[in-house]
Amino acid sequence: MDNQQDLKEEIAIVAREIYEQTGISGRDVENWLKAERIVLERLSVMDNLQKALQDTNKAIESDPESSFAYVARGIIYSGLRRYQEAIIDYNKAIELDERSVQAYSDRGSVYGILGNYKKCIEDTSKAIELDPKYNYPYYSRGWAYKFLGDETSAIRDWKISAKLGYKKAQEILKERGIELLRSE
Repeated sequence: MDNQQDLKEEIAIVAREIYEQTGISGRDVENWLKAERIVLERLSVMDNLQKALQDTNKAIESDPESSFAYVARGIIYSGLRRYQEAIIDYNKAIELDERSVQAYSDRGSVYGILGNYKKCIEDTSKAIELDPKYNYPYYSRGWAYKFLGDETSAIRDWKISAKLGYKKAQEILKERGIELLRSE
């Protein structure tokens, strides 16, 4: 936020979102205070991400061959919604370490966010091939399948992710009334 007016406008937008969800007027004091807290928390997160970005830039300057540093910066770019820059860093991480499970998994997730579900499936499948015990790529790939209309494959992947301990996958299955059986 560059100035007080931008901050007030952002709070007003969030207050309106709260109103739409609750039906209680956006001018309601409690909604306004809740909106203020949400916006200030977002700003704090963004500030922390900006500081982390500076740190990872320094790490890359000191060791430009560190695949881990590029993955870390890609994660930060993703958090800042700078997805194209995240993809560039994940590409570099994979160039430096073609067995970087995290780079494939996270790049796949970014492709999913951008709506490129086929590339998401390709990258998350590679991450799973490299480390079949890593729960997150199954979760991301499940969403890609879901958005491509393949509910069966989505549920299959979410079940695997849940079985491997990923809480969000467990929540998705629970929301859909799907129990994870011990034998699965």
